[in-house]
Amino acid sequence: MERIGGKENGRPNEAFGGQFDRRYLNAVGDHRRASGLYGGMKHFKLQEFDCKCGCGSNNMQLYFLDMLERARTAANTPFVITSGFRCPAHNRKEGGKRNSDHLTGEGADIEIPNSRSRFIIVDSLILVGFKRIGIAKTFIHAGSRFDNPQKVIWLY
Repeated sequence: MERIGGKENGRPNEAFGGQFDRRYLNAVGDHRRASGLYGGMKHFKLQEFDCKCGCGSNNMQLYFLDMLERARTAANTPFVITSGFRCPAHNRKEGGKRNSDHLTGEGADIEIPNSRSRFIIVDSLILVGFKRIGIAKTFIHAGSRFDNPQKVIWLY
């Protein structure tokens, strides 16, 4: 298992103040990609995460995409992305919070066709280490923004 933040399974330790450093995680991802260890995204295209307002913005964080890819592989069920990166204007239009995971490229909404899929997807998100999960009737939000509350599940 790759060691990130000083502990197994990607859990932070006190040396990092109990939090990951986004720059560190992306540097790890960049190193893995350069050394051939990063397999990229098998189940997603980067364009799926473009801002839906049409501005074309997309600043998704590599570590987030890596976690989502691992969750998709574990779930063995399709993840249809309904919202990825959001520019500030689109986030306001959608009623998103000012500290939304979407604004930093650390959040995505996944379409949920039924309750069985909802369970499988939530289970896989938790399995790979997501600590911010929102549950709505038609979608699941997966978030990993470290300056937001952790180990939370909320309902829309």
